[in-house]
Amino acid sequence: VIDRVAEVKEQIDFGASVISQVVAAKLLTSGVWEKQVDKLLVTLRQRRDAMVRYLQEHVGDKLEFSIPHGGYHLWARLKKPVPDTVLVDGMICHGVLVMPGRIYGSDPGYIRLTFAASTSEQIQEGIQRLGHALGDILSKTVPQGSRE
Repeated sequence: VIDRVAEVKEQIDFGASVISQVVAAKLLTSGVWEKQVDKLLVTLRQRRDAMVRYLQEHVGDKLEFSIPHGGYHLWARLKKPVPDTVLVDGMICHGVLVMPGRIYGSDPGYIRLTFAASTSEQIQEGIQRLGHALGDILSKTVPQGSRE
């Protein structure tokens, strides 16, 4: 009996319950899901466009980037190389959290900026801080291969 109950429990654990399957089926066939996805796409596009606009205004001379066609992040490349530790420490001093691209497997000098969970106002403030931080960091960074 114990072996049979354990087998039934294992089969139940591998699948979703009937109730959750019915709820998911109703959600997917009711049109609510499509409306939510459409709303999300509009919101993400607006946030992405706000980030692009603020990047162009505040850090266009320090970063290069392309506009993503989807997703939650924008990838940018620093025009001047900065060691990751210097970049992260300098950003923290300005209240900015930036993830160096190396963490995600990209080449050095790239950063990933996320726009998905922030309002336009928060994005603007973050990009302004990013611009100030980059200005300070780049003015203090010694070019690679040179000595002070």
